[in-house]
Amino acid sequence: MPTIKINYEDLISLIGKSFDPNKIKEVLPNAKCNIESIEGNIWTLEVTSDRPDHFSSEGISRTLKGLLGVEEGLRKFETKISDVEVIADESVKLIRPFIMSAVVSNLKLDDESIVQMMQLQDKLHDGIGQRRKLVSMGTYDLDKLGRKIFYKVMKLRDIVFVPLGYKNEMNGKEILEITEQGKKFRSIIPNDEAPILEDEKGNILSMPPIINGEQSRVTENTKNIFIDVTGLSKVRVEDALVVLSTSLCERGYGIEWVKVVDKSTSSITLPNDKNKELRISPEDVKKNLGLELESEKIIRLLRSVRFEANLVGGEVVVKVPIYRRDVFSSVDVIEDVAIAFGYNNLVPESYLMKTTGRPSEKKILERKAKLVMVGMEFQEVVTPFLCSLQKANKWNYNLGSKVIELENPSIEGYDSVRPSLIPGLLSSIRRSAHASLPHKVFEVGRVAVAVNSKVHEFTNIAAAISDDRIDLGEGYMRLFWFIKSMTGNEPKLEAFNFDNFLEGRSARIKVNDLFVGIIGEVNPDNLLEEGVRNPTVVWELNLEKLIL
Repeated sequence: MPTIKINYEDLISLIGKSFDPNKIKEVLPNAKCNIESIEGNIWTLEVTSDRPDHFSSEGISRTLKGLLGVEEGLRKFETKISDVEVIADESVKLIRPFIMSAVVSNLKLDDESIVQMMQLQDKLHDGIGQRRKLVSMGTYDLDKLGRKIFYKVMKLRDIVFVPLGYKNEMNGKEILEITEQGKKFRSIIPNDEAPILEDEKGNILSMPPIINGEQSRVTENTKNIFIDVTGLSKVRVEDALVVLSTSLCERGYGIEWVKVVDKSTSSITLPNDKNKELRISPEDVKKNLGLELESEKIIRLLRSVRFEANLVGGEVVVKVPIYRRDVFSSVDVIEDVAIAFGYNNLVPESYLMKTTGRPSEKKILERKAKLVMVGMEFQEVVTPFLCSLQKANKWNYNLGSKVIELENPSIEGYDSVRPSLIPGLLSSIRRSAHASLPHKVFEVGRVAVAVNSKVHEFTNIAAAISDDRIDLGEGYMRLFWFIKSMTGNEPKLEAFNFDNFLEGRSARIKVNDLFVGIIGEVNPDNLLEEGVRNPTVVWELNLEKLIL
């Protein structure tokens, strides 16, 4: 879990009312913050990663106000559109396509508030930003900038400015070679160019995601801050901007959203600051928590954790604060009901009926399949349920189906659900290139495809044999004995051409007049692409169709 440091006096100042330290210690766990150590006024806290709004004292104070009864209900922010404008060039779309910005005005900063702001950015970089790869952000003294900011790509040799914390000008290449941030994050950008932010006066603000410029450094005298967030994921860029700007707003007056103008299309992007609305009922709370609470009690509890809640037609209508990026459904709201009620106040209940656990029929089937494969001297591997969209489309042999693509993947190369186990087996063989031949691997696992917009999930088994001399006949022999051992039936093959297999060396597998899988010799071009050196035969079966 992320670890942060806060100044106790600063926290109390933000809450706006004095409390005994023991009282603060008592309620902090309800804000998902655990005290790790205390040294004078400096408290070190462990914060759960699902609450990025608690990565600084501003967000924690906002939550504690509700838990301590200082200020309950929805924290509302005064927002408007800024006269500052960001113009995004088409050149950034292939490197770091998304940018969103805001201005926080009338700030009252001191040493501690600047420390907290830097800490918040660092934790957001590591968490939401995946160490700056998906998201990076910068803060600048707005009064030192022009009102038009240009987001574009430049050659490293042409990028010249004084990096933050340094005294001399450097070009982009020197920044990557000399500065600590450049050495640490240089792999995120291409070799000879980088995105930059430049104002209408010609001042380079920063080279995201590497480093900001010294010229627009935020100090105690800064009154208005310009924030930029750039990245590869629009959702994460918006999450980071909203969390950072609303936290800074606890020390300022209001938020001004900055228009981002796409230079090629003239379209305008602004952050979504609408409060998400969800509905729960006392029945939902009882089902999930086992608590019988009246609607009025649920409303009071939710207001104490900074939601807006009202009774409408027998349901509690909940408005979610814009900085609560961890709330997706009513279940998340019910979790906050439990937090406000107090986990220590929940009374454990004993089971009224004792049962004896046993494996399901499907689990028994899987275990039997694995034993048969191990008996044929195959080695089991386990590969990820997600894979790249390119591989998923390439290996989807399920006729009439489509690959399931993730809308907002968090890791590059894992943006779809696997429709087949075969790509994972080929990757395992590639990574085992140093081992002696033959390579014989198998996997039992889940796959999924979409048919007519409905998700269909199956348990499959796949096997691969890679050797300097291997053909379809030897692969079929292993397949024959597997099916014979599992069902007592003999498989039949029907010609089936698949691009990833050698022409005339692949087939669909049929058992009891039902198609249950495929077998084939992998095309050499595909083997080279996968990094597999030797001829390889693979087969895959739908275990559920084969047995159940």
